[in-house]
Amino acid sequence: MTSHVVISLLVVHVLAFAEPVRVSLIDNRQGNASFEEGSGNISIAGWLTGFGGETQRKQDNAFVGEWSLVIGQSSGQPNLAASVMTSHTVLPGDQFDLSFKWLPKSGWDAGDQVKWRLFTSSDDTVSGTLNQIASGTVSGFANGAGYQSAAISDIEGGDAVHEGKKVWLQFLRGASSMGEFARVDEVELTVTTDDAPEYISLLADDLVAYYPMEGDVLDYSLLAPVHDGLWQNAETYLDGGIDEKCAFFNGIDASVSIPNIFQKDFTLSFWMLTTGTASSGSQWGQGVGLVDASEDGAGASGWGVVQLGHRVAFGVADTTLQSQSVVNDGRWHQVCVQRHSISGVIRLFVDGVLESETQAESGPRSSGIDVCLGALRAGGGFFNGHLDDVRVFSSLLDEAGVAAIYQSRGDYDGDGSTDFEEHVAASPWTNAQRGIAPVAYRYDDANNTFILTVDAMAGRRYQLQRSSSLDPGSWQAVGEPVTPKYHGLLDLIDADSNGIRYFYRTVILGRGPAREKQPNVVFIYGDDVGYGDVKAYNPDSKIETPHIDTLASQGIRFTDGHCSASTCSPSRFSMLTGVFAFRYGVGIIKPTGKLSIPQDMYTLPDMFKDAGYRTAVVGKWHLGMGEGGDEIQWNGDISPSPLDIGFDYSFILPTTNDRVPCIYMEGRNLVNADYMEAVDEVANPGTGILTVAPLSRDGDGKVLDPVYVHNSSYAAVNVAGSTSYPQYSETDAADRLYNSNSGHNHSFINGMGRIGYMSGGAEALWEDQTQAFVFLEKAKQYIAAQDEQTPFFLYFASQDIHVPRAPHEAFQGSSSLGWRGDAMVQFDWTVGQIIQALEEAGLSEDTIVILSSDNGPVYGDGYADGSGDDATQGHDSSGPWRGGKYSILEGGTRVPFIVKWPAKIEPGVSPALMNQVDFMASFAELLGMDLPSGSAVDSQSALPALLGHDQVGVGFTVEQNNTGSSKALRVGDMKYVSGGKLYDLSTDPTENNDRSGDPDYAKILNDMSAQLQSIVNGSGVRQQ
Repeated sequence: MTSHVVISLLVVHVLAFAEPVRVSLIDNRQGNASFEEGSGNISIAGWLTGFGGETQRKQDNAFVGEWSLVIGQSSGQPNLAASVMTSHTVLPGDQFDLSFKWLPKSGWDAGDQVKWRLFTSSDDTVSGTLNQIASGTVSGFANGAGYQSAAISDIEGGDAVHEGKKVWLQFLRGASSMGEFARVDEVELTVTTDDAPEYISLLADDLVAYYPMEGDVLDYSLLAPVHDGLWQNAETYLDGGIDEKCAFFNGIDASVSIPNIFQKDFTLSFWMLTTGTASSGSQWGQGVGLVDASEDGAGASGWGVVQLGHRVAFGVADTTLQSQSVVNDGRWHQVCVQRHSISGVIRLFVDGVLESETQAESGPRSSGIDVCLGALRAGGGFFNGHLDDVRVFSSLLDEAGVAAIYQSRGDYDGDGSTDFEEHVAASPWTNAQRGIAPVAYRYDDANNTFILTVDAMAGRRYQLQRSSSLDPGSWQAVGEPVTPKYHGLLDLIDADSNGIRYFYRTVILGRGPAREKQPNVVFIYGDDVGYGDVKAYNPDSKIETPHIDTLASQGIRFTDGHCSASTCSPSRFSMLTGVFAFRYGVGIIKPTGKLSIPQDMYTLPDMFKDAGYRTAVVGKWHLGMGEGGDEIQWNGDISPSPLDIGFDYSFILPTTNDRVPCIYMEGRNLVNADYMEAVDEVANPGTGILTVAPLSRDGDGKVLDPVYVHNSSYAAVNVAGSTSYPQYSETDAADRLYNSNSGHNHSFINGMGRIGYMSGGAEALWEDQTQAFVFLEKAKQYIAAQDEQTPFFLYFASQDIHVPRAPHEAFQGSSSLGWRGDAMVQFDWTVGQIIQALEEAGLSEDTIVILSSDNGPVYGDGYADGSGDDATQGHDSSGPWRGGKYSILEGGTRVPFIVKWPAKIEPGVSPALMNQVDFMASFAELLGMDLPSGSAVDSQSALPALLGHDQVGVGFTVEQNNTGSSKALRVGDMKYVSGGKLYDLSTDPTENNDRSGDPDYAKILNDMSAQLQSIVNGSGVRQQ
């Protein structure tokens, strides 16, 4: 039987959510620049007296400089107002801040007032209709007090009547006991604009219902006669691509005029089938028209869509995008175009795929233009063909939403009936003039409750409104505005609908009171923990892991989650940088290895810091330290360190627990961390007291017992004045906790052999049995010190269950598998303690917890601790996979991979392909961060899968062994290993059946071989 596998690289373009931008509109504080312009004492550039009348005067006795504005009342000038138009066009969510100085002339009373107001003009001129945004007064003057200060903050921007209009500022007299002038000076007006696009997410598994929401979504599906009638002069209807009918255009002028909704963001989706030929020209004027929204048929004021030769093109102002796909091939194609008004980004999709994206003119479109769709005259004539399932949104669909429209072909729930048939044709909510809107909704008739679900942006204030008639004046607010903490689905509830079927809509009232906090992130990294060591992944496991199992039940348990390498250091490097370790030659790092992450490389903690996070690492490091070799200043400040690549706080093992130096490091220095066990520590583990102190020094500041470290030479560290430790070969078997070999037998410290040699630091040597408690205590202290305002990223890298294993007495014998199994129980307990610490701090709901491992499992690994017998006792730490640590086989990198976020993630199990190297791009998308060019070059965003919205994950991933000499490419269930081996994991999970010689797999073999070679030889897989 022939097996067919499609291998593709999905290039994802992300329109990032930008932070609000504060812009100065007026600033007369620096030497009164504007007030010093002009001639005489009656000319101030840009400022007018009311609208019409004499030019505004300026006057001496200013706060700073010679001149100030003058306002007031007197004979012939009953209300002399100073007004100026700014350059700012009102946008949704605007917030203004105003400050100024004011001074009345003598004779004013304490109750006299100066009034300010912000407004717009219907035509941005002095003759237009004025609409006030906000106003206020200042008063309370006392004679002789001098200039008074006024500051007004967080002035809410205007509603729809103001959008697209210029903002004016005006000063005039308020209440007054007599006709008198006043002076205004030091004026500053700023606006904070939130340019985040308002997305509506249409996920493939959402049930899409239709509901009338004015100014949000229109759908002309061309099925019901009332909709079909909107298409004028269409000769006939043929079978459609979506519904049973569609609109047919035969080269004549036939179109429908859609009331203007495109002043701001928009998405337009439609299906087209071309029956005629279009000009083969490449210029806009040579195309045939499909959509036009401009005053003059083209022009910089509008936009349009044309068929241009074999392709389709989307133009805004003077900028044009052209599809890569051919659309005149006799098949139906979905075309989708979008524009983000503030940034000016425009996008063109064909058949659910983003094909082109660029930046055009920003700002709102002209507000009086209707959208014409159909067969429109362009340079190449009229369109010949069919249109169907037209959907119009006045917001931006995300890419998943566009893809869902295409994939569903008008049937979101897949039951064979179109969305229009189910939700429109028989719906009392259908309104031919206003259209229909896809949002989720439901009734609870038993409780007279209506719930409307919208896809909301964090920090915006959403107000539910209802109407019984859709008349403009009939809309009433339902309940209080809601400000969601996170971007996602938001339920707006009418708890008193009384069984009446109202129309509902949502209105965004602007930003909430403050920028909402991002989620905390805690990444728990197990060491050598295998897929089969966790009960949730392997029901036959001989190790009880109740805390990890609970975590898995409360989050998403990924069954195809990977580290990027089958050993420690390379996986950690890739996870923290978003770069495959083989590009930098990172393998297992020796005791005196230098910091493997270049200081100028942008890292995961760097990104979190840029997003406003605190960052910390606690636990095993093993990514090198300082400049390496003898250059590491173990007795002073060690640099570079984790503090130089993005972490604010660091408490670590400088290397790993089977290597020297066997001393903890805090910040840039080795420290003496002393864990004093409680009397009942065995019964109540982790209840002892931890104290941390610097290494002891003499009066000159020199370390009393200086530390020296060498990879391979005992003589090099045998320095007078430093405590020496025996070589493993010199010790008696009776003194050993257990025997070791394979290089783990250089130094002999705490009854176990270690890799490398050290001397000194005797007072500060760690105790292997309490390492888990020390790291846990540091993590708990860090969590307890956090607040609810500032998010944090904690990278907790446990030393469990790496060799040499020495679990605390409280856990010895807790499994039937010796110390490896006991160490796993200890690790599971540690996970539970961290979760408990988050709950006790009140941070659990807002914290993303990720649990994974740096590579697959290993048993003895140089130490004879009895773990080699695990497999003979019915425990397979790799689960259903073959291989483990060091191996390129699946068991070397497929590891536990659990993500929990109570506020956002629904629990479940996901088969999505995931890799730790993709954390960086995924969190960048979540936080709306732009990764710098050249950074995280191998990181692909898997955010939809991470949040449980996607069951596929990344389209491909790459794995390596320790040295990078062997690499593997995963695409779907296919796995290609460098050197020419090919496995189909869907039928061969243990990788025993090499398909490279099977002719049915020949194309797959060649394609994957070429793809892996391209990745390895390239500069990165992420689209820059």
